[in-house]
Amino acid sequence: MTKRSISLKSGVVLLPMMALLLGTMAARGDDSDNVTIPATSPAMSVQGDCPKNAATDAAIVKAIQDKIKADARFNDQRDHINVMSRNGAVKLEGWVRGAAQKNAISGFARKTKCVLKVVNRLGTKREGQCSGTQKACCGGCIDRASDCNCMN
Repeated sequence: MTKRSISLKSGVVLLPMMALLLGTMAARGDDSDNVTIPATSPAMSVQGDCPKNAATDAAIVKAIQDKIKADARFNDQRDHINVMSRNGAVKLEGWVRGAAQKNAISGFARKTKCVLKVVNRLGTKREGQCSGTQKACCGGCIDRASDCNCMN
């Protein structure tokens, strides 16, 4: 079998799979305020080596916040974004200016060492008053049980 026929056969299989994956992602849309995304980083192979404690959670929050601070797209939005972690489960809350920013922050979290899952509750517009189950944090509203970790 020639290299060309192997490449052709691989393309025939991979192309429909890519189309299905992209279609599923597009169909999901951006309306969901509570999207759980499993972490899929190279760090996954060492997830079992990560202790589940407050120090690890603090390091996770700092690493994600550092990535947000380093990205110029978020220069005027950082104080609206809350990042918290409990036992390697990251929750993103607050608001950003669009779906691209929301997705970028999810990506930052997924690629952070020791992150086991990501719950993205970032909105794409500022909320009004906080509900009874929420509290004010970072210029927006977060779950009352969430830790408030605003960036300066």
